[in-house]
Amino acid sequence: MVEEKDIKKVVVYTRVSTTEQAEEGYSLENQERECRAYCEIRGYEVVGVYSDRGISAKDIKNRPGLIEALRTIRNKEVQGIVVWKMSRLSRNAADTANIIEMVKKHNGAIIGVKDSISTVGGFSTAMVTISGVFAEMERESIITQVKGGMREKARKGEWNGGMVPLGYELVDKKLVIQPQQAELIVRIFNSYLKGAGYKTIAKELNEEGYKTKKGMLFSGNSIKLILTNITYAGKIRWGKLNNWSYEDENGSRKRQYSDNVIEADGIHEAIIPMKVYNKVQEMIATNPRHHVKQFKGDHIISGLLRCPKCGYGMSVQPKKVKGKVYWYYECGQYINKKAGCKPNLVPKEQIEEQFYDVFERIVNDPKFSGKILDGLSNTSYQIKNKRQIEKNTQQEINGLKKKQGKLIDELLEGDELYKQAIRSKIQEVNVQISEKQEKLQKIVRQIEGLEKETINLEEVSEILRSVGKVLKLMPKDTQRKIVTKLISKIEVEEKSIKAIHFNFSDSFSISEDTVNLTTNKCAPFLGLMSVRNKSG
Repeated sequence: MVEEKDIKKVVVYTRVSTTEQAEEGYSLENQERECRAYCEIRGYEVVGVYSDRGISAKDIKNRPGLIEALRTIRNKEVQGIVVWKMSRLSRNAADTANIIEMVKKHNGAIIGVKDSISTVGGFSTAMVTISGVFAEMERESIITQVKGGMREKARKGEWNGGMVPLGYELVDKKLVIQPQQAELIVRIFNSYLKGAGYKTIAKELNEEGYKTKKGMLFSGNSIKLILTNITYAGKIRWGKLNNWSYEDENGSRKRQYSDNVIEADGIHEAIIPMKVYNKVQEMIATNPRHHVKQFKGDHIISGLLRCPKCGYGMSVQPKKVKGKVYWYYECGQYINKKAGCKPNLVPKEQIEEQFYDVFERIVNDPKFSGKILDGLSNTSYQIKNKRQIEKNTQQEINGLKKKQGKLIDELLEGDELYKQAIRSKIQEVNVQISEKQEKLQKIVRQIEGLEKETINLEEVSEILRSVGKVLKLMPKDTQRKIVTKLISKIEVEEKSIKAIHFNFSDSFSISEDTVNLTTNKCAPFLGLMSVRNKSG
């Protein structure tokens, strides 16, 4: 138990969770000032100040300032931690109790200045714990009050915070139209009404140098978010995201959504008439371009095929021409942003037919099979190494047996004392021979096990050749699994395959002289096959 007279050195701990607290007199500086004044009156020497800025007191995780302050107690550097109020320490009752126990265990004290609560002299230990309980209740109350306040603000049509939408700026906590940005919003809505899609609109804006509110390029998704944001129609929507403090069992925050959403007339000026906004929502809901049926697992080289210009993965996209849907591999960067690259369309059917042909030719090449096997297994090397150890061990046994024979011959000479010494040496050699023979038997068993695992070159080559022949006949999802296991990327040039990179072995290439990879359907394959080690 720490008495008043025992406290010589202390550290001050301060915390604020929001900028609002700083504005209302809870700033770190004010807390430190009052704590120092208290310590000066009591005669405590302040040897350090630890702070956590903008961090909640819900628990002590991710609070480096508090953790460091507690460390000084554990290391006996100080006898106490001084806080402005106990609520600065923690708003979690369990954490508060744990902190008290830890501090008491190391003969330290916790002192609250504003609420006159401390553990000095054993006084008010229970009060500190109770204070933690009330602090936790206060935290829950604050959440309830803030939610209630924000709900009320939403009902009144006031802005509740968050990222200010493009087209507005925040003035005195109110949304005010930013004329130039508002013109862009009107343009986006009008473009969609005229039939332009999300990505087409994004492409036009990016090409003209416009940026999002965050200074980024527009994407199809960012255009969709603008078109579905009811704020532009003069409304305030609040309450879609519910349960702010929910965490899963791993402590990660999870979003929980509510059906009890408030939608009210905003006090801000609308940029888009409600009639126009509703028309756009109707078009979005009924636009077949947003409901095109997608293949599931049918794109066997999607993501593996790389854009010939920027190197991004290419994905399959539908293109509707005269009522008929055609499928193409398209640059991923262009798909996402309609900027930074061009579509660089590659007909899906043509490139996949070429891939089947090229793949079969490659896996049938003897050099390819041999190199693959070298990369897939080093069993032969292990056997060779074990064989050498076996040979060396047997030679050592033979040498010991020769030594044993000579020692036996020595027994025929000398007196009894000499013979006794020789018998002792023979016994030592017998032990060595026994140990070496046991080692030899173990090596032989290892070799036998490895030989059972040895991959038959002809069998594996046949498997590879079979895969090449029947790959096209397998279910699409099976094809996809095989291809992604073997291949890391496929380069294209002028709508034809240029190079295939595999996931295993060292670098390896097949020249045009070795494998003639040309077809009637496609442009000549360059014959380069790169094989890379994943770990490298």
